[in-house]
Amino acid sequence: MKRLATYLLVLCVAVLHPATAQDDGGTRLERFLEDNLSGAGRSVTVRGFRGALSGRAELDTLTIADDEGVWLSLTDAVLDWDRAALFQGRLEVRELSAARLDILRLPASQEDDALAPEASGTNLSLPELPVALDIGALAAETLTLGPTVLGQPLEARFEGALELEGGEGTASLSLERTDGPLGRIELAGAYSNATTLLDIGLMFDEGEGGIAARALNLPGAPALRLEVAGSGPINDFSAGLSLRTEGSDRLTGRFRTTTDDDGRAFILAADGDLRPLFEPAYRPFFGAEARLDARARRTGEAIELERLAIRTAALDLQGTARIGASGLPEQIALQGRLESPDGGPLILPLTGAETTLSGATLDITFNAAEGDQWRGRIAADGLRRPGLSAASVTLDGVGVIAANPDRFTLGADFAARDFDFGAEAAADAFGERVAGRLDLAWQRDRPITISTLGIEGESYQARLEGTVSNLTTSLDVAGNATFESDRLDAFAGLARRPLAGAARARIEGSGGVFTGLLDVTGAVTGNNLVVGEPRLDPYLGGATEIAFAGRRNTEGAFLDRLQVNGSAAVITAEGALQTGAGRLQAAVRLGDIGPLYPGLSGPGDAALGANMEDGVWTYDLTAALMEADLAVGGTATGLPRAPRLTAAGTLN
Repeated sequence: MKRLATYLLVLCVAVLHPATAQDDGGTRLERFLEDNLSGAGRSVTVRGFRGALSGRAELDTLTIADDEGVWLSLTDAVLDWDRAALFQGRLEVRELSAARLDILRLPASQEDDALAPEASGTNLSLPELPVALDIGALAAETLTLGPTVLGQPLEARFEGALELEGGEGTASLSLERTDGPLGRIELAGAYSNATTLLDIGLMFDEGEGGIAARALNLPGAPALRLEVAGSGPINDFSAGLSLRTEGSDRLTGRFRTTTDDDGRAFILAADGDLRPLFEPAYRPFFGAEARLDARARRTGEAIELERLAIRTAALDLQGTARIGASGLPEQIALQGRLESPDGGPLILPLTGAETTLSGATLDITFNAAEGDQWRGRIAADGLRRPGLSAASVTLDGVGVIAANPDRFTLGADFAARDFDFGAEAAADAFGERVAGRLDLAWQRDRPITISTLGIEGESYQARLEGTVSNLTTSLDVAGNATFESDRLDAFAGLARRPLAGAARARIEGSGGVFTGLLDVTGAVTGNNLVVGEPRLDPYLGGATEIAFAGRRNTEGAFLDRLQVNGSAAVITAEGALQTGAGRLQAAVRLGDIGPLYPGLSGPGDAALGANMEDGVWTYDLTAALMEADLAVGGTATGLPRAPRLTAAGTLN
């Protein structure tokens, strides 16, 4: 409302401004409007403005653009107003209309400070404008919305009225769709800062196949009607609501807000038969009656959920909670039970693939008045969805919620029985029983500490510990992770290649998820490894140790160390890659070259040194194979996509 008044004042000042009233084809006046209506992230273009010396101003086009281009266009607009009333402190507009208003998309969320909304307090308050505002007729003969505004294109006729003076205001709006299914929106409201009386009425009515029904994915996209109406002082306000489809009530309820010495309370109660709003498969979840009862209170900076009750044929969820001024809970009591009405699998009303449960329970408790420990448990039976199923899943958690300093801890155990990913390869890898553990701690203004994040199956165990910091900026992660398996053959199906042997891996490091910076070291120990490569597997028999260290920072990427020690092969390497420069040093010692070159036998050694400058690599390669020495040097460019090499060497 404040922004609309600002735009109108600029238009009216333009009409009165003597410097803009000159007959210069309107360009100076249009330039004045563009300069005063534009702002940061908003560029306004005005063409064909005329009528500066009369009480009826007209313009051919007005467009508003942001960095992505034009998002609003106004065509053949009229401002019919009382010029004399402005000198009496009133902006009286008999007509503000346009032949066409096109909103192609929503604007980018950027506004300058002059037009930014003011911070709101706990009480509703209309803006105190420098002049009284009275718009008798606000209209657009054709209003179009682009497909991204509401999810599909829309064309409608719009009209309304607005009055604001001395902290009191009234508004009315009517929008009637002129394309596709019939539909209309009507809104009427009034409010007074002095009496705090609020009256509001909203009616949304759409025919079959309308925008709302399709957006909500209602079966058959039925005709829909939503009504909200209420009146009273803002501190004791009550409004009723109803939702109807195909002429029948689906949901009715009432919202109320009250204020007393304990703060402001918000009360919502609604019930109805929601089954027609969902596909037939989901209807047993809701049953003939679904009910929501909620009561919340705000006292100072604290928010208390005094009552929450959600009941359907399958769900019974009840709870209370209190969030203190610090933002941490001071009390939680949340209990829920999910049971199939007929005892069979229950399809949950979730998006995506069909998910069913036989039953589930939820229990979370905490009360700061009795201590700082919280407890929680979630259990589900008969979980099934494509690619995932489990006979039972449980999550048990305990922890601490405390203030001064504000902190939160969590220790949770996870277990799943008869776990199945829907594929034999996944079942072989993860097993039918999976268990896990998570221990973390948070303290205000400190990193999140994960002391344990582990998962264990029949053939493996994995563990991670570390810290997470700077959540809203670089998202920095530091810590270590280990993986151990004595049956790598269990993962052969997932890898789609033969695997065998045992392995243990450990990685330590730090990095920024958003910055891409990384510093990592690691070690892998294997025994009788098989990776399904005939030329490589012979070198992995017995014990194999792999160690590596690397970095990526603002200067480039660095391989500080790569060391492979096996019974039949030893490999070392180190190098760096920077802008316009690079280096690589590598050496290989093989006990027998036969696996690499069938028909040959005997030990082999090779060493490579390479340096890159301005995109050109210079390299030297030496090798000793079967009592023969080889030395090759040259250059390489176009790596890696279109390599071009030169070489010259000797063989002894």
